Amino acid sequence: MNTVHLRLMVIALLALLVSGCASVPMASPEEDRVAKQFRPTPGKATIYLYRNEIFGGAIAMQVMLDGRPMGQTGPETYFRWVVEPGRHTISVAAENVAELSIDTRPGGIYFVWQEIKMGLFMARTRLELVDPQRGMAGVNESSLIAAPYGGGGGSAAPSNTSTSRGGSGGAGATSSSQ
Repeated sequence: MNTVHLRLMVIALLALLVSGCASVPMASPEEDRVAKQFRPTPGKATIYLYRNEIFGGAIAMQVMLDGRPMGQTGPETYFRWVVEPGRHTISVAAENVAELSIDTRPGGIYFVWQEIKMGLFMARTRLELVDPQRGMAGVNESSLIAAPYGGGGGSAAPSNTSTSRGGSGGAGATSSSQ
């Protein structure tokens, strides 16, 4: 490869790196501030899905809650969903599909961390139910995503029926990553 081609490739790569952060629609600063108060909603459960890493920043990842599209995550972003108590399943599509089911209770607040990993062709993802202290810290490092179903704190998905406790580092959750 001659030096002209090499220089062009380096310039193109640098341009991609500088402009390569995924863009997702963001909620207002006021909605973000209110969501970070971590207040329970009476009779409902609250789920936070956060992605507080910059790694894989050029890739927005499609998120589904109970089979319904919620939008995409980008680097240092989060969703907040107020849902009916019961079993809820979060799915994220990347090079793989990561899935996590959580059994929620009325008044419960649950934190799911979306980890980004190196993949063969693009980024991979993994979901983990984390304890409230770690979850609140991760959400506080991130900004709220505007979403068609509950990104700003509204209702998200239909209710389900299972009621075992989650939200404490993995209890009440099942996950898979393909």
